[in-house]
This record gives sequence, structure tokens and C-alpha cells, in this order.
Amino acid sequence: MKAIIIDDEKGGRDYLSDLVQNHCPELEIIGVADGLASGQKLLDEKQPDLLFLDIELPGGSGFRLLDQLEEIPFQVIFTTAYSEYASQAFRYAAIDYLLKPVVAEQLVEAVQRAKNQAGGASFKEKMEVWMSNSGGQKPKKVLLPRSRGFEMVEVEKILYCQADGNYTEVYLLDGHRIIVSKNLKMIEQSLPKDLFFRPHQSYLINLHCISRFSTGDDAEIELTNRKMIPIARSKRKLFTEVISSIT
Repeated sequence: MKAIIIDDEKGGRDYLSDLVQNHCPELEIIGVADGLASGQKLLDEKQPDLLFLDIELPGGSGFRLLDQLEEIPFQVIFTTAYSEYASQAFRYAAIDYLLKPVVAEQLVEAVQRAKNQAGGASFKEKMEVWMSNSGGQKPKKVLLPRSRGFEMVEVEKILYCQADGNYTEVYLLDGHRIIVSKNLKMIEQSLPKDLFFRPHQSYLINLHCISRFSTGDDAEIELTNRKMIPIARSKRKLFTEVISSIT
């Protein structure tokens, strides 16, 4: 893979270049730039597979650089000293968001994730997923933010989600579990309401994955993987109405 670095500090560029050389031999740094204008020119000339992008740059932000491009055929890893931009970086479906000084182990993980996603969904496709979900359309896929990077998942392959404080455990039909760095309420808002139901404050379930259920004193739902989900007393009437409407 070929990569370029856009960072306004020479020390930052040199430090990251050295980390890549020492820890990511499969990655070749083919150019560096120090601002928006030089960065855009370098992108046009080199056409990299991966971009290491600082956020605060002369002439504007790294986000502005991406906004100016008609198409983004490369993957992006943000490198910055400021943690407050993390939520905004989510909009750009970045592979990772590394805080300076970049740690070698985190860099290696980010580059490996970029390699794993190469040939998969393009940056443009990820943006289309995010935009369609944000626009209120029924999404076929959802971008799940992890502690470092994102994972794209087909909505119908989600079995259930379980709250874990400020995080959410997302369980897929194939048994895979994804730890997502968003709370359950935010996950619920990003998924179609006609497919997912929240029977309990700690759970969000795929209605198509119900095996059986009971609505008595010990009301609960059994999913297709035999996981038992409680139904809160306040949700029992609504659950019965929802089930009646789809059966």
C-alpha cells in the first residue's frame, strides 16, 4: 500500500514516517505535505491508497480538504492532538482516529484495518451509507463506530444489541460480536424502527429473529440463537401491538 502524510508540523511528519518505516513495512510513504493547497496537489499527483491527515492545517481543516474532493478513492486515518474532533471524523468514515503522539501499536492496528478493508466498500460508498441513514431513509447497511475505526454491517444481519454503559455490544447472526463506541439509544436511532424493537432498556432486538415469546408475569423473548430477552412491564402492551402488526 502507498500512503501520504498531510501535517503542518515537520516534526509530526518525520515522527509518523519513522513509525511507518519501523513498524509497517508493507506501507510505503510516497509523499508529504504541510497544508491544504500542497496536500490537494499531492493527492492529485500521487493517488495514494491511504492518507494520514492532520485536522488543523494552514488554510483550513483536514475536513475541508476532503469536502473539496469530488471523489475519495483512498482510505483515511486522522492524526491529531485534539480529541474533540472524533465525532466529526465519524462523518468521513475514517479507518481510525489517532491522537498524537501516535502510539506504534495503534498505528499498526490502523494500517492492518486499512489493509483488511482494501477492496471492500469504498470511501464514497461509506459516505453514501452515512448520508442515507442520516436522511431518514431505510438503511440496508449501518456504520458502527469502534474505539478505533468503523465497521460496516448489513442491518438485517444484526440479531440484537445490548447496552454496556456508554458502549453497545452488537451481536450478529453469525455469532460475531462488535463492541461499538455509541450508547444503545444512539444505535437505536440509526436502525429502522420497523425492524428493531427495544423491549427493555438494555436490549434492542431484530423482530425478524424472534423464535417465540411470552407476555405473562415473566414476559420474555427467545431469539433464534436461544438468547432470552426480558420484556419490561412498560413495553409489554407495545410489544404485543408491534408483533400483531407484523404477523
